[in-house]
Amino acid sequence: MLKGGGVAFGPKPRDFSTDLPKKIYDLAFRTALSYRYRRGELVIIEGDAEIERTGAGSSRWAKEMLDFHRWGKTQGRSLFVTLSKRANLFAALEGEGMDKQAVALELNEVDVKDILETGRVVIERRALDKMFKDHSKDLSTNVKVAARERH
Repeated sequence: MLKGGGVAFGPKPRDFSTDLPKKIYDLAFRTALSYRYRRGELVIIEGDAEIERTGAGSSRWAKEMLDFHRWGKTQGRSLFVTLSKRANLFAALEGEGMDKQAVALELNEVDVKDILETGRVVIERRALDKMFKDHSKDLSTNVKVAARERH
């Protein structure tokens, strides 16, 4: 029927992925953050996680900053989570000579796996608040009110 013949039982694209219920996904996010906090590996930045350096020296400056705080590759790579893209920070961490010392992601790109696979999480306060807001819909209102009163 087909010119040149056909493949009997040829490949059929299939998707084996499974979708987790939203409640379980939210619980996984909160558990991962709690794990990092209990181990002292959750660093919260009050302002924006932006650096003022630009150009070729920014990567070197970022590497020295990571080494100073013991956030580099030898102590376990760091994950920087920002509310929006910080051009200088992202460029410095992706620059030459960084050798995957750290990675920066915007909040909407972060997954539970990202939080767990790095040595520590450095996150902006506003990004953390938004993350909690997005992943606490399954909690009762009493728990949400108590959490707000603590802050």
